[in-house]
Amino acid sequence: MTGLRVEIGPEVKRLKYTVTKHRVTVHVREAGKPRGTETPGPSLVEIRWVDAVEVAQLPLTAPARRIASWIGSQDE
Repeated sequence: MTGLRVEIGPEVKRLKYTVTKHRVTVHVREAGKPRGTETPGPSLVEIRWVDAVEVAQLPLTAPARRIASWIGSQDE
C-alpha cells in the first residue's frame, strides 16, 4: 500500500496485550532497507520517515508507542 518492498527478517520482539476480552500478540520483525518509490495508498495522505524524537510526537496507540520506545532504546 506504500509502494515500498522490504525483506522481512527474524522476529526481534513480541508484545502481548489485551483489548477488552481479546488477547493480541504483535510480532516485531527486523526488516531490510526499503526498495521502491514511496507512494501513498488508499486513505494515506503522506509517507515519511521519522526519527525517535519525531515518533514521540505522533498520535500512536499504546502498543505502537511501546514498540517505538523499544526500537529507540536499541539505537543507544
